[in-house]
Amino acid sequence: MSGVFVAFCWYQREEWEKLKATAADKDALDDSYDEWKSNASRAIKDLRGDGQLVQKVKINIDRLDAWCEDNGLENDSAARSRYACEMLSQRSGTA
Repeated sequence: MSGVFVAFCWYQREEWEKLKATAADKDALDDSYDEWKSNASRAIKDLRGDGQLVQKVKINIDRLDAWCEDNGLENDSAARSRYACEMLSQRSGTA
């Protein structure tokens, strides 16, 4: 195992509601927090079952939106993934 983690965006209910309000790709998001959480938990379980090291990264939408603006990006799935990777790198001291 390589020791490389997969950063997985993790939202609290109130942050999910903010995400649904501000995301550029809101139509691609699950309809409800409960649906998202169920699908996200299943995805993490599957990734871990495949031997991946998965680390949940709690996302604050206000900080995410500011980061997107600073980097000239839309708040979409690609930007959220990149943000989660950067947050995980900073947290682990590898940035």
